[in-house]
Amino acid sequence: IINEGGVICMSVQRIKKIERITINDPESPTGLTSVGFRTYYTNCIYVYSQIFFHSREIAFIDKRNEKTSVELDHKIEDIDIYHEQFGIPFSQEHNCFFISSWTKGVFCCDKETGKIRWNYKLKHANEVVLYENYIICAFDGIGLRKLTYEGDEIEKYSITTYSNFHTINDPYVFIGPNRNAYYIFDTSVMEIHSKIKKDTIKNQNESFVILNVVGDTKKLEISGYKDGEIITKSIDLQ
Repeated sequence: IINEGGVICMSVQRIKKIERITINDPESPTGLTSVGFRTYYTNCIYVYSQIFFHSREIAFIDKRNEKTSVELDHKIEDIDIYHEQFGIPFSQEHNCFFISSWTKGVFCCDKETGKIRWNYKLKHANEVVLYENYIICAFDGIGLRKLTYEGDEIEKYSITTYSNFHTINDPYVFIGPNRNAYYIFDTSVMEIHSKIKKDTIKNQNESFVILNVVGDTKKLEISGYKDGEIITKSIDLQ
């Protein structure tokens, strides 16, 4: 959220989805870094990286638009453009941030030193979503893992195929398609809350690529590409 003075204003509560924020960073080679992200954090300070510019600096922008940074642990080798696109989840309470690696799993790193605290070793890690007392990690071709902030596994859920993963109102995520359906998944109990038939969202012959999902267990707003344009569909789940 950017006010009229160009200052980024963040609530200390869990924030809603924001498609894109623009950070005025004089240290960036471009002078103006535009950052898109899909991950939302409890008591967040927004985080972005400059890895795209071949740097291992992780930069933290606080709600006063003040920047601090730390050098990432060199044991983490395969960090890439994914984190520049979607941001890096950061827990202010636990003073740590999370890096997902396609080959090495999920790393939890100390915000002050950049050093690895722990590594959950499961390949094909993508999304990491932070909640108050646990984190959810999504792994392509495998499913979801619920972990403590100390890296211990609490529970797991297998879902081998899906191309969409979006957080909606806590503690739910939207995931799918799998077996011709999308699902609202309750991360608090690691169970499917409700099932949405695939043709409810798009017809069999319709070209519709989902970009973003917001809402709750009663109604979803799904935006995506159709015939070269971005449209929004309202799905009533009641």
